[in-house]
Amino acid sequence: MYWDKLKIVFLSELVSSNDGSINCGIASYILSHIDEVKQSNIGELAKKCHVANSSISRFCKEVGLNDFVELKELINTT
Repeated sequence: MYWDKLKIVFLSELVSSNDGSINCGIASYILSHIDEVKQSNIGELAKKCHVANSSISRFCKEVGLNDFVELKELINTT
């Protein structure tokens, strides 16, 4: 169930975002590197996505999550 929620949230973001947008890039990276992201902290993810930590935080809020911690919980339960 959680995996389905994660895919739906991220795919929704990919579809609604303009190609090349920051959120589109973050969602795409997470979906492509899910196992790697499970082990990453916010700084490492930001670095891999070539964005600031605040962009990751903003992304989490814009996809309906409270924060990066909730994103990690969702990813780790998939």
